[in-house]
Order: sequence, then structure tokens, then C-alpha cells
Amino acid sequence: MKREGGRIDHARVRVVATGERGLHALEAMLSGNLYGADFIAIHTQMTQAVKSAVSTQIFASDGGDDDDRPAEERPFPSAARQKLYHALSGADMVILVTSLETAACARVAQVVIETTRALDMMSALVVIRPFPAHLQETTHTHMALLQCDVDLLLVIGAQTAAWQQTELDVVRTIHALNNLVNASGLINLDLADLKSTTGGQGTAILTTGEAQGTQYARRAARRALYAHSQGRGIHGARRLLLHLTIGPEANLTDVQDATRILQDVIHPEANIILGVTVDPRFSSKLAVTAVAADFSTEA
Repeated sequence: MKREGGRIDHARVRVVATGERGLHALEAMLSGNLYGADFIAIHTQMTQAVKSAVSTQIFASDGGDDDDRPAEERPFPSAARQKLYHALSGADMVILVTSLETAACARVAQVVIETTRALDMMSALVVIRPFPAHLQETTHTHMALLQCDVDLLLVIGAQTAAWQQTELDVVRTIHALNNLVNASGLINLDLADLKSTTGGQGTAILTTGEAQGTQYARRAARRALYAHSQGRGIHGARRLLLHLTIGPEANLTDVQDATRILQDVIHPEANIILGVTVDPRFSSKLAVTAVAADFSTEA
């Protein structure tokens, strides 16, 4: 249980994107009214910035598109590194969105993560799994090299015929992360809770569920058991960060019903951290956001 009452300070979030899919998702977030978040676009090609509406744009190569060196051999410009450092300074959490399907994306991601660590702030890596499948091996190779250096790793699965849905899933994931650490309520969650749940525990799963009307608490919780965008559920997790948004008329039974459904599928000795927010707009309605981590099978 966390402290009760309102929160004085809100977490300052920077959302950084690189690569074609990451930048497309970032553009979709601009109209999302993400409280307390600033957006940064890092371009591996000069042409990527032409239509970008992001105010902070950084170019990851001095050589432009005519540089014939392999992407992994091109130096990250010192001026760009300095601009990134200043853009991230003052943040509490950095969320990096990318597909990691090219060496250029991986190089940018490494610089962002190094800068985040130097500034001693929490880092979340949201990887958009590329499609077709032959690109996924490269993504997984790059991801394996980076995951030990981030506090939270989420993988969103893309499909050829449903890029708009994948983009929507990425936007919802960023919103959910932001709300987890910024929602004020009866029982608040903060960055320390998120970090203690995910840090050093491998790939995490973020799920959401919402329901209104009859048995809304149980229905919302059941919808949060599985993350379709990530291709797996919270089953067997040893760590769970759980946030419930309830209406003014909700009672303790509603909270217990929702919590019990999720608790029944995770490890019996799992560590659970709970946050609860009351939203006056919720009438016979409940929303669940869960971050599950540590799926180790050791006894």
C-alpha cells in the first residue's frame, strides 16, 4: 500500500522515438493530450523530418543520406548528443519507442539509453515488433543487447494488415505508462513502484481492461488478463503493479473482485503493488491497468 491523499508532484516524462514506425507512432501521440509529457524525434535520415510536427528534432548523423558508411559505423554527432542531453534533463522517466529493425535505430537507442542512465532517470523501451517475420531476428538481436540497460521493456507486435491497430496499441501503452505514475487518487503509485516491479526482471507485460454495467469490476479484470498487442498474458508473473480507476459509488468489494481475478492467475507468492484512483466520470465503471514482470519458472 502506498501513501494516501493527493500527490504534490507529477512525474515528468519524455517520449523519444526513432525509426520509421517509432516516428509514425510519435506523430499519433501528439494529439493525445499526454499530461506532463514532452516529445523528441530522433531522425536517422534527413527526409524523416520533413512532415514531423514534433518541436524537438535531433539528427543522428552528420553525413546525411549520402553517407555510404554502414549505419552502425556512423558517429552520433556530438552536437546531437548534447541536444539530447539537454532535452532529457529534468525528466523523471524516458520512454523510447522504436522498432530496432535497423542498425541505425539500434545505435540511436543505445545513445538514448546511455544518456538516460547518465542522468539517473527511469527508462522504458517500447519495441514495435516489425513485420514481415524476417526482420524480427534483427530486432530481437538488438533488443537482447539493450534490455539489460533499461528498467522496463515492452514489445508490441505489428501485423501487416493492421498497422493502424498496432500504432493505436503503442499510443495506448504510452498513455497507460504515463497515467500509472501520474494519476492521483486514494492510493497513489509512483516511479519507484514501477521500477521495483520491472527493474531487472526481463520483458514485462502491460495489460488494460475496462467495463461498465453489470459485474463491471470482474469483467474489466478479465479483459486485463491478456495483452493481445503483446501476444501473451500476465499468467505466472511474480511481480504485479496494478492500478484501478473506479467511480465514486464503487466500494471495497469492487476493488477486491478485480484484484482477486488477476491474483488467481499470477504466481501464488507474487509481489503485488496496488494503486486506486477515483474518477467522478466513472459510473458503474472500472478500468484496470496492470504491469506484470518476472516470469521465471524457478521454484
